[in-house]
Amino acid sequence: MYHTPTIKSSFFSRPARRTRFCLFARCSRPTLRGFTLLETTMVIAVIALLITLFLPSLFRSRAAALETRMLSNMRQLAIAFTTYADSHAGIMAAIFSPEFRIQGNPERVIMPDGQRGGGYWFSNTHTAWMLAAPDFTEEMLHAAGHPAHIRPRDRFIYSDFHLSEAFYASPAYWNMKTITGPKQWASQRLDAVAYPDRKAMLMPIENFLVSNFPNGTISCCRQGLPIAVAWSDLSASNIMGDAVLPGSPNPWHHLTHRGFPSWAGGTPLWSTKDGIFGRDR
Repeated sequence: MYHTPTIKSSFFSRPARRTRFCLFARCSRPTLRGFTLLETTMVIAVIALLITLFLPSLFRSRAAALETRMLSNMRQLAIAFTTYADSHAGIMAAIFSPEFRIQGNPERVIMPDGQRGGGYWFSNTHTAWMLAAPDFTEEMLHAAGHPAHIRPRDRFIYSDFHLSEAFYASPAYWNMKTITGPKQWASQRLDAVAYPDRKAMLMPIENFLVSNFPNGTISCCRQGLPIAVAWSDLSASNIMGDAVLPGSPNPWHHLTHRGFPSWAGGTPLWSTKDGIFGRDR
């Protein structure tokens, strides 16, 4: 029996496409309706309202994350200083010698990175990390929100986290009744701290999360603003600026020859009254 072969569909077997010509008649086309000005305005207003409601919470969440990471880095740095002290008879790390100089800042000290650096005795508060934590990266030594425009272009030697100056002078220096001068300058023993959970070890010099163009605002000690602190017991937390105890003046501060600087007048946390025997909270 003969079967007619089936011819598969091909290009030539497809039905012809009907083309509609509208030369003499108006073709009916679907009408496209857009937003009215009122509707557009309402949509923009709703979006603006949502941004107003949720953007602050997003900023707070980001700031909280940055602060948490910063406190962790500060605690790790405090551990590094403690480890260094444990292997050096308990003495806090120091690069610069306890000299009082009022003229210039010559680069006559060989830094741990092999280059020459300048400084004075209390410069140890933000440079001694190079002895205790030489492997720390620049990011780990930046405070939360540290802006890129104030980062060094050549080499990084200064930490945003400063050690308390109380670790670089005897307790008698930090009391106006017993202070005599630079002869009382010396690295102090960390294991001699009387109140480890109340004596600050490290704190950031500036709070970059509180804008103060072009940089941040001084961390210590404004009412209503928190201060990140790594304590001598190796804990780290925030304390409100109006909750810290007053410090003791440092008349022989490195800029005294230019007039008595404001931060040498007894800054809390940095210049703890009675030094390592005193308390900051």
